[in-house]
Amino acid sequence: MAVLITGAVGVLLICYDLLQKAGIIPPGVSLEQMYSNWLLGYSSLLGPIAGIMAVDYFLIKKQRLGCAQPVPG
Repeated sequence: MAVLITGAVGVLLICYDLLQKAGIIPPGVSLEQMYSNWLLGYSSLLGPIAGIMAVDYFLIKKQRLGCAQPVPG
C-alpha cells in the first residue's frame, strides 16, 4: 500500500511540474520549495519522536543493544 501511495504522490508531483513548465499553472511557488518545506516540517516531527523512542528503550526500559544469541542446532 505504501508503494502505491508513494507512486501516486510522485506522479502528482511530476504532473504539477509539467503543467507549471507548460504555463498552465502560474509559476508562483516552485515544486522544489514546496517539497523542501514539507521535508523540513516532516523532519522536525520525526526527530523528537526518535529521541523519545531512544530514551524509552535505553533509560526507562533499561534495554541494551547486543548480538543475537545463536540458535542451537
